[in-house]
Amino acid sequence: MKSKIGPLVFIFACTAFAWYILGTVTGLRTNVQDTKLKREVSQMWGTSQIQKAPTISQYTPYSRTVSKVVDGTKIVETVEDSIRHSIDFEKSNINVDLQLDHRKKGLLWYTTYAVEFDGNFTIKNSANEAMNTKFVYTFPTQNGIYENFTFKIDDNIIDNIQPKNGEISHPLYLEPDKQHVISISYRSQGMDEWWYHFGTGVSKINGFKLTMNTDFDDINFPENSISPTKKEKTENGWRLTWDYSSLISGIQIGMD
Repeated sequence: MKSKIGPLVFIFACTAFAWYILGTVTGLRTNVQDTKLKREVSQMWGTSQIQKAPTISQYTPYSRTVSKVVDGTKIVETVEDSIRHSIDFEKSNINVDLQLDHRKKGLLWYTTYAVEFDGNFTIKNSANEAMNTKFVYTFPTQNGIYENFTFKIDDNIIDNIQPKNGEISHPLYLEPDKQHVISISYRSQGMDEWWYHFGTGVSKINGFKLTMNTDFDDINFPENSISPTKKEKTENGWRLTWDYSSLISGIQIGMD
């Protein structure tokens, strides 16, 4: 009997080791293939998108003197410069629609999505004098596509936009005690995650509301993201709302 157990144990050990090697090789090949295919899908469809909050700044001009030495002679020059002051939006009202659209590449499926973004940002000049300001909008990714992109100030569509380095910069003259609504809307597409960032580091937000509609039930909020203040089940998915009258946070809004 003992003479039969030894060969059986040896055969079992060899078989288990062979299956272990096969599983390891298969897993490694799948991971390598997944990395390659995911890169190809992202090139065709898009990567994870991070929509940053737009900014508006006032530039106060001033003069300063600069001294330098040229051929042993000290020269003093007057240089025109400006100081940048960030201005908070009075209100931000944003609507986001996420539509899940899985893509298959090879034998693997990838979670791609379409996104419709519509943001309205209210700015008010509460000072007693006019302000020369600059509005800056940053695209979620420089490699994305943005269909039906619209940039409006109040009801006026701004046509002469020239994106540069992934941004749109536009001057805005604010009269005393006047307010304007700046609107940004587009349709785009991405993969895996969608984010809205209030800013870098800890940011102060006033009158903020973001409503997100999904056409999928299985929702997940990534690490370091804020849970919605309200969740409503809809026929096709969820309506999620982040609503704050005043907020200071270094955590962002995200959907996985």
